[in-house]
Amino acid sequence: MPAELRYKPVGVCIYCGRRPPEVELSDEHIIADGLQGNMILPASSCKGSKSCAEKTSRFEFRYINGAHDGLKTYLGVYGTRRKKNRKTTIPLFVSEPKDGAPSKFAGNLLPSQHPFISQFEHFERPRIFTGNPPPENVKMLARLWNSKPLKNYPAVNGPPWIGFEPVVRTLSKIAHSYAIAEYGMGSFSPLLKETILNDRFDFDDKAWSMFIGCETEIPKYPSLNLHEVSIEPVKFQNRFLLFCKIWLFSSAESTPIYEVVVGEHWNSGFTPRKSVVPHQLS
Repeated sequence: MPAELRYKPVGVCIYCGRRPPEVELSDEHIIADGLQGNMILPASSCKGSKSCAEKTSRFEFRYINGAHDGLKTYLGVYGTRRKKNRKTTIPLFVSEPKDGAPSKFAGNLLPSQHPFISQFEHFERPRIFTGNPPPENVKMLARLWNSKPLKNYPAVNGPPWIGFEPVVRTLSKIAHSYAIAEYGMGSFSPLLKETILNDRFDFDDKAWSMFIGCETEIPKYPSLNLHEVSIEPVKFQNRFLLFCKIWLFSSAESTPIYEVVVGEHWNSGFTPRKSVVPHQLS
């Protein structure tokens, strides 16, 4: 487990702007605890019923335990909470030989015995940089782990499709909270709060693709760190943008680096603080 990195307490909800005594604040894991994230922004998210903490936890849970449950178990990625409920096996679903047959549960296998498939969305670059129209389709990066057991399970299925919403909102939440941790509340105009908070946000119109995308090339080699995240201000067409890169599961092969334009500053003198470095989370 990596050493914990705690920032200075914010004292206000970084999503809705409410403060005590109106609300009680909780600490925010910039990368979720369930992904073994070690960067913590204290007193920064309102908690309770219908709170911002409840909203972010809900879509993060779907992303972590829906799309990447198998990979997380295989890599031994666990948070600090719910130690008694940590998974040691991965459920296996297989298809019948005939087309259109539904998947069937074939049992729980140890990660070393499971021929599971990991999948990541590989978006185009953020449209704010390219000027392209919204993409009609999104590429998926799939990798088969443990191919040897395939002789026993010839039709293994990948993880269930969870849609774009949990992925896009999780990336937005990471970038937004990391930007505030590094630059401070009120230091920039945020671009992603509606994406984070609006449960009825229309993800099918791909408006999010203006600010969220991927590096074109997939890294040839994995990192020694579990996750990596960095942020810096960039000038683009007389606009000063906060540009975040998020590489989740960077220790695994075939994982994309996400690019997120998290905010804008109108002052040309906007410079990063000395503490702004690519954080490597081992």
